[in-house]
Amino acid sequence: MTEIKLGHQPGSQTDNALGGKGSKRVTEIKLSHCPGAPCSWSMEGSGPGKTPAGLDRYLLAPHERPAILVSYFYLSDDFLACFDNAYRGFRSWSLDSGAFSAKNSGKDIDLDEYIAACKRLNADQVRRPSEIFALDVIGDYAASEANTKKMWAAGVEAIPAFHHGEPWDVLVGLCRDYPKVAIGGIVGLRPDAKERFIAECFSRVWPKRLHGFGVCHERILMKFPFHSVDATNWEIAPCKFGAWKSLTGTKRASWRGSSQNLKREVLYYVELEKRVTAKWGAVLAAVR
Repeated sequence: MTEIKLGHQPGSQTDNALGGKGSKRVTEIKLSHCPGAPCSWSMEGSGPGKTPAGLDRYLLAPHERPAILVSYFYLSDDFLACFDNAYRGFRSWSLDSGAFSAKNSGKDIDLDEYIAACKRLNADQVRRPSEIFALDVIGDYAASEANTKKMWAAGVEAIPAFHHGEPWDVLVGLCRDYPKVAIGGIVGLRPDAKERFIAECFSRVWPKRLHGFGVCHERILMKFPFHSVDATNWEIAPCKFGAWKSLTGTKRASWRGSSQNLKREVLYYVELEKRVTAKWGAVLAAVR
């Protein structure tokens, strides 16, 4: 893998990843949010259909607000408009390419268009995402790496991804060349297989700032010092299956459906983030 020398500007997006001024000593849990989904009242101060009765039951106090992850594939003008609202129910947001969602929908994401969108958002001090993930090509790590290089060359400090099944020297190379790397591609694996993959990643590149795609089980987070992770099923599980994390683990409830108030689920992950940070904050503060 060709080594890339990264020019870093203090105060830029990757300041957190590099441990510079303003860097967070926190394991950040990013709630994957689809604009217009049921939780939009909690996140955006708006949502599908009519304003729900007792709106205050949906809204989050400043100390309750999570970080969120929004896919470029689902990015909308309505979501960007929420930055102009008096209320906004998240403390920060990150932009993912949405390559996985696009592939499942039989569509492609144009790299040049993605770069242009990232640059517009980076130039907007109000709507600027805290982190941006590179456009990966599912099943082609060489193409994914090429995309990441092109994004950095264009001035977009994107976080590359390493996927389960790719050669281990790809992970080592990415961690050598970039300040933060995401690991993923584990959807559908058995829990023990997921944990073995994560353990192998950490054994090869720690200490390194890693993001875990779809890695948000408390047992895993208490075992491995992730810099950040994202929760991908926090909306779907309670609404579709009645599985509420906030009700003692994965207990199933009789209520489900797209009109559910998911505030209690948000609070579950915010509290989980605090517990994980209490364990790993000091460790992560020393990682460069």
